[in-house]
Amino acid sequence: MREHNILTEAVVGFVNDGTGDVMTYHAWLEFNGRKVDLTLANVAPGVNRGPLLILDHEFQKHGTFEYSYHRQRGEAGDRVVERLLTSEFAEAIRHKEQEHQVMLEVCGSLERVTDYLNNAPDGFTYERFLRLLN
Repeated sequence: MREHNILTEAVVGFVNDGTGDVMTYHAWLEFNGRKVDLTLANVAPGVNRGPLLILDHEFQKHGTFEYSYHRQRGEAGDRVVERLLTSEFAEAIRHKEQEHQVMLEVCGSLERVTDYLNNAPDGFTYERFLRLLN
């Protein structure tokens, strides 16, 4: 998108699959307030997959889950995290909270976003995202 001078905003927030109050850490792009999200459609097996979104248009809809997007977790989501921090999942939740903070910092710079994508451990490089769109 940069090659065509299309300016997008990288958003680090949360998604909810509609099955409860859990807000999952997530990131997506927005262009003029419309979402571009390639990752919910490409999650690990056993995870509730979402549609591939391009400018809020659903491509490759998977399942019946209706994801909602949130820039903030909200009170109900905060209560879930507080509860999980006293469970056997506490270490994983602390790790995800730290990772979320790093991503908020990364999204403040186009160079840091590019560097992150080009070194993404799961192989979701900027070039791979482009291939998904072509």
